[in-house]
Amino acid sequence: MSFFRKLFNITGSGSTIVEEISIGRKSEFNQYPHRRRVMMVNEIREYGQREKIPEMRTALKALRRDMGMDGDKETGTSYSYVIDPESIELIVRIGNIQPQSDDEWKLDLARLCDQLVGHLSPSTTKSKSIINSKDTDHKELLLTNIDFNKHGSKKDFEKIKAFIDMNEDLKIVDLSYTGLSNEQLGLLLPSLARLKSLNFLGLRGNRLDEETVKTMSEYLRTSTSFPDLKIIDLKNNEMCTLEKKFLTLIQHRWEKMTSLPTLSDLASGKAIIEEDLE
Repeated sequence: MSFFRKLFNITGSGSTIVEEISIGRKSEFNQYPHRRRVMMVNEIREYGQREKIPEMRTALKALRRDMGMDGDKETGTSYSYVIDPESIELIVRIGNIQPQSDDEWKLDLARLCDQLVGHLSPSTTKSKSIINSKDTDHKELLLTNIDFNKHGSKKDFEKIKAFIDMNEDLKIVDLSYTGLSNEQLGLLLPSLARLKSLNFLGLRGNRLDEETVKTMSEYLRTSTSFPDLKIIDLKNNEMCTLEKKFLTLIQHRWEKMTSLPTLSDLASGKAIIEEDLE
């Protein structure tokens, strides 16, 4: 039995959930943006507690650069919008901490680092009932915290693709924290793009970069692809901002809604779909 056949879990609500397995392995650590950034935050905390201020500042600078806050990439312009403003705000607050003679600043540093680690890390819930389903009426596919690079294969992706193809009424597909690369997601995009009711696509915590944004832009330029997609969660990937032209393509799919979300809300995933998803 294949890995994914073992992990499909069908709930009474018509949702397909897969057991969330920790992907905190040491191998290929730095290939996963959220793991790499958590490591950087822990270094900042460690240097601070040991009062190694120059090293702490250097580690903070590296984190800022990795999050697109320094260097060639800008954290937001009139043509691009920040994907993860919450993390940016926490990093700025960490940078504003001034070491003092007492230890109060260390407590503040530890508290902010804890918040940032929590924000960057995946959830850790578990599902006990694991079965394979051939039903074709599922509305949600929640496939998160599975390390595709550890267990996945092209054959396994074909099984997921077949599942998506069989369930044409899927409204929510969450592939967050699965280590997806541009190439791996590309295997699923044709099937995802054909879903007429899909309005949420979760891709948080993967290894995606601007290449995926470019590929998805090509799909979004066609009204028959992702016709109802309103939210794409791209936090904790390699890219730190989304361009205006990409977000505008998503915004067009909100035109029948009562209110139109801002491009900033679309980029950060704060847009709210005010409709019944049942």
